[in-house]
Amino acid sequence: MDSGTSRADRPADNCYAYFLFRPVSGAPEISMKRMLFALLLLPLAACSPEVGSDAWCADMKAKPKGEWTMDETGDYAKHCIFN
Repeated sequence: MDSGTSRADRPADNCYAYFLFRPVSGAPEISMKRMLFALLLLPLAACSPEVGSDAWCADMKAKPKGEWTMDETGDYAKHCIFN
């Protein structure tokens, strides 16, 4: 540690979040907001079955018809009824 910086001037190196997301030498810096955004979207992308698959058709059949969107209605007709 260089003697010209006080503890108040340095990042909170004892903070767990800083330890996890601190920049690594030679790696591009990723902001905390971008990392959290990616972590929040990951479960949404991984949980829904592909449109038109048997699992998706079963999920749509179980979902109340009043909650369907126009796109879901069209996709259900195209992939599950007329297929």
